[in-house]
Amino acid sequence: MLKYERSPLDEGQLESSDRYLNRELSWLNFNARVLTLAEDARTPLLEKAKFLAIFASNLDEFFMVRVAALKRQQAAGLPQRSADGKTSKEQLDMTAAAAHQLAERHAALAVESVMPGLRDEGIRVARWSELLDGQRLELEVLFGSASSRS
Repeated sequence: MLKYERSPLDEGQLESSDRYLNRELSWLNFNARVLTLAEDARTPLLEKAKFLAIFASNLDEFFMVRVAALKRQQAAGLPQRSADGKTSKEQLDMTAAAAHQLAERHAALAVESVMPGLRDEGIRVARWSELLDGQRLELEVLFGSASSRS
């Protein structure tokens, strides 16, 4: 049986910020992979729509949780840095740029490919305001109160 022995870490190696990935950018990279699945020509149309929905939901949660926490940290003037050595402002700037690029890819795919593809297959996506009262009531019963939708 092979025996694995770790070499001892030099003092300070664990504190070296170049040994760590940025948590927020890593999360956005994960969500980019979800979007890439939607962009793949081999992915069936309804799967593309599902991946677009997953991407959008993930990005909403990212802003509500992760970005909000960074903004609170920045507003409080906390000097904490992430494991990779970034300040909250640096992370906010980096994530804003990355998220904007991803959101543009998402919108382009939805508008130029997925929505027209769904329409060609006879699938209509309606806005809440376009539904009849009976349809809204039926959906509220099925999914719970949806009165906050527009």
